Amino acid sequence: MKEEFVEVTKVILSKPSFIDTVNIKVLNKKIYYSVVAVDKNYNPSEYTAPILLMRPDIIAPAAPVLTRTEVVKDTIALAWINSASDDIAKYEMTKIEKDEKLSRVMLSWYPSSPLTTYKDVSITPGKTYQYIITAYDSSGNKSLTKSREVYFEPGFRKAVTGIEDSVDRQNKEIILKWKNDQPIIKCIVYRKVNDGPIKILATLDGNVESFVDKMISPNNTYIYKIQPIYSKGVRALISEEMKIIY
Repeated sequence: MKEEFVEVTKVILSKPSFIDTVNIKVLNKKIYYSVVAVDKNYNPSEYTAPILLMRPDIIAPAAPVLTRTEVVKDTIALAWINSASDDIAKYEMTKIEKDEKLSRVMLSWYPSSPLTTYKDVSITPGKTYQYIITAYDSSGNKSLTKSREVYFEPGFRKAVTGIEDSVDRQNKEIILKWKNDQPIIKCIVYRKVNDGPIKILATLDGNVESFVDKMISPNNTYIYKIQPIYSKGVRALISEEMKIIY
């Protein structure tokens, strides 16, 4: 402690107690007190050893600063500068899914293990996201910064996986089934017979998840591929082939 003490009593106290009022809307949190005794001739004693008290902290810490929020391939990449305050206890990152009006804390870290970048891979094409970084100080005060809204649209969807097939020999048909990860507006079914070229077999309207091929005959090999189409004409990648010997 380098500062000099300033007398805060207006009169000499007759009782060993004192109530002080302080400004708490300042950045300096430390206050030191020392007491001097005065005899009847007004001769002062030495100062007591200083006592340190901490002001109540009601000032929010400096907010973090987001420097990057952008789509990079199939991720949303973020970068930021952590709070400049020296009493930060922890940080949290919250992700808001604007379309579903959902939010959740997805990441937390501490000054002892600082983070300044993050790539979010848990995102769905066609949805809009926003991110909030909140800094909490040791007294529970907080400040936050919000990213811009990011619409994630890579221009394509992942190919359908997990296609199931079955053969109904009694009704002479091949049945394909799959699951759409999002609602679709139509689906294109491709087919190849033996060594022939692969062609469009059918275009199905609506959020379909199955197809029955009745145009088959024995002793042939059939290869199928599926391609869902989403709203705004966004197409999924064509699926891997399904090979069926009938």
